[in-house]
Amino acid sequence: MIIYSILIMIRNGFFKLFIILHFLPIIFLPKDLISKNPENSEIKNLRDSINVYYYSFDKKKLSNLLEISDNLIKSDNSDYYSYYYNGIIRYCLGRVVYNESRDLAYDYFDSSLDRFEKAFANKETPVALAMISAAYGKKSALSPLKAIFLGQKAKNRIYDAYSSDSLNSKVLLVAATHLMHIPGFYGGDKVKARKILMKCLEINKKNMQTDSLELNWAGDAEIYAYLAQIDILEGKFDDARQNMKKALTIKPKYGFVMIDLENQIKKAEK
Repeated sequence: MIIYSILIMIRNGFFKLFIILHFLPIIFLPKDLISKNPENSEIKNLRDSINVYYYSFDKKKLSNLLEISDNLIKSDNSDYYSYYYNGIIRYCLGRVVYNESRDLAYDYFDSSLDRFEKAFANKETPVALAMISAAYGKKSALSPLKAIFLGQKAKNRIYDAYSSDSLNSKVLLVAATHLMHIPGFYGGDKVKARKILMKCLEINKKNMQTDSLELNWAGDAEIYAYLAQIDILEGKFDDARQNMKKALTIKPKYGFVMIDLENQIKKAEK
């Protein structure tokens, strides 16, 4: 009985020692390092939610995500991912309201630019540069008086992003959207844009994404959607519908395809 009690005491002692040694570093870890850890559950949950609604035109859900994201930044989680995610949500909302209120869309794109620049200040990634370029491009389209000035900024940033990573489908997608929309005399080239998008499909097959916290955009569904956009701009509506069908096969509730592209075709066919 005495030997048994001694063994129990030894076992409990080792257990307590294990607990102390295991959790002591966490207890005394600087508070800012805990809050800014990119692997924390809040960031992961936000990542997963954005991945769900990125392809939707669900303004209510995206607005709810924006509120969560804003609160995350206010709680001192102001690292690369929190700003990058916040910028993506604002950018998505800008696209959703684009045809409802151009002023509101401009505000969303303008605030997304601010978040992408803050993300880049925290971590200089080609994706952040690409989204800075994309935001400038959207602002340029909505402000005729500043179109050339903002367009040049968009052009410079996408060149920087491409120089940093020429095999990143996100960077290439943004580059392609610029090329398909800007006038030919200013460097626009729909043929080149199509080639870049086809290159994205090849890159996506290799699944080169290594960052577990990167968002799942610029996937095949989005590439097919923008191939359809080029088709529409060229008046090839049958081809556009084929690419739209491919996009919807991958993302059945893809708002850009179901609403925006569909309305473009209906308007053009009138």
